[in-house]
Amino acid sequence: MDVQHFLAVNTMVISALAIIMSMMQTGTKNNLLWLAVNGLVVATGLVAMYMFPRSAGTIVSAVFCPLVMAPFLLSNLTQRAMLKGNLRSAALFGQVLAVLHPTRHVRLNSALTGAHARATPAEQVAALQTIAADASPAERIAIQGHMLRANNDWQGLLDHFRAHRDEIVSVGSLEVRALGELGRTEEMLAAYENTKLELNGFDLQEAQLFVLAYGGRPAEVAVMLQGSLAGLGEEAKAYWTAIASRASGAAAQDWQTPLRKAADASRNATFKARAARQLAMPAHVASETLSPRALSIIDATAHRVTQVAPVKRNWLLAAPLTYLLLALIVAVYAMEELRGGSEDLRVLVDMGAMWPPYVERRGEWWRLGTALFLHLGPLHTGVNALMLYVLGRPCEQSYGSLRMLVIYVLGGLASSGFVLWLALSGYAEPAVLIGASGAIMGLFGALVARRLVSWLRYRDPVDRRTLVLLPAILLLQLAADLSSPQVSLAAHASGFVAGLLIGMVLSFATREARTPS
Repeated sequence: MDVQHFLAVNTMVISALAIIMSMMQTGTKNNLLWLAVNGLVVATGLVAMYMFPRSAGTIVSAVFCPLVMAPFLLSNLTQRAMLKGNLRSAALFGQVLAVLHPTRHVRLNSALTGAHARATPAEQVAALQTIAADASPAERIAIQGHMLRANNDWQGLLDHFRAHRDEIVSVGSLEVRALGELGRTEEMLAAYENTKLELNGFDLQEAQLFVLAYGGRPAEVAVMLQGSLAGLGEEAKAYWTAIASRASGAAAQDWQTPLRKAADASRNATFKARAARQLAMPAHVASETLSPRALSIIDATAHRVTQVAPVKRNWLLAAPLTYLLLALIVAVYAMEELRGGSEDLRVLVDMGAMWPPYVERRGEWWRLGTALFLHLGPLHTGVNALMLYVLGRPCEQSYGSLRMLVIYVLGGLASSGFVLWLALSGYAEPAVLIGASGAIMGLFGALVARRLVSWLRYRDPVDRRTLVLLPAILLLQLAADLSSPQVSLAAHASGFVAGLLIGMVLSFATREARTPS
């Protein structure tokens, strides 16, 4: 396998995908630098593959790592620290990110994070006022919103958003939260329904949390806090659990006692103030005052949350089959090395690689399955192991271990069988076939099927947006396959189609997908 070619192509594919995802989001003005650096990676890769093919991968990686990978990791570290309530660490990560991406927007966000890391609301406001002194008029509007939030002035924040709607690119999920904090649940649900297509990633998850908490669905809130929002700090978890319990009609002591306990133990003045405000508000049962339309929005959101929730909670037991398959791939790779080398075709064929003449003449059909666990060299092994880790866990959590095993095995056999058929029919030259990529593409096809069936049933625009992105991923994979002679496009395509069909059947047969909770 040409390592330099492989690295160059796949790095460009990652940057191309980042460009597509950014362009699909609203408010792309603030993503211009991100678009530019990923465009630079693609352009550098194309030039390097043409002019310096023997070092193309190294050249592209030298651009990709500091300009794309490092900022991406720092952004994730910043967000995780903010979720945990560790604002000082978040501010530190933000400062490093501002060095790598020294744009006005990134530097402003870094300064805002630092301001929110101050101990009290008064100190936060003072720091924000200092930032506003050197800000542009548009930036001052955003900073004013941060001041209002620091003071828990949710009505002021809501009025501010609405007065400057044309100047503010996006308010994320804050409008939904402001309405919820003010007890205007009916308006909150309408706002969520109207803006959910504009929300991405964590903003969308936050908005769903607000809908379920203020809508009185503690069971689904617990699912989110143990799943997609498990990274939230304990104070935030106590806060949203209490709100959901109160809105569901739970007894006062059931939600007030744990919230008061969390507030008493906290050193965060902002959290203490918000908890005190909630404890002073009168209790009400959300379902008794909401319209049928509002209740249907809550039901649909609850259904979505339970559908994407992990089957199990423990990080290892959430995807036992995925980790077992990873262990098998690594164990077989070690055996290849011990028997003479993972890049020796004779060793690979002896261990079970799919070689069409042997299948046809000797009847060794078992090679269709054993080939899925053999790999050519450490890079091939590592890439497929990574892709199995990335796609296997969500697939296993969506379908369960047994059904994922069916998808993996049948997708892999379909890919090997299709390549064999092409060779025996004379449509392609016989070649040694190895690798788990066909089976892994089957998992990807099953995930696509899950989204497609969900959209066909409920016509949720969020599913439609995801379905627009998936063809882009497939086209990029196709481009990568066509540019790499060592990769079997037929195996990838047939594995994906098999996984898509099997996933459609299993998704339609899944009982919990039929009826919203």
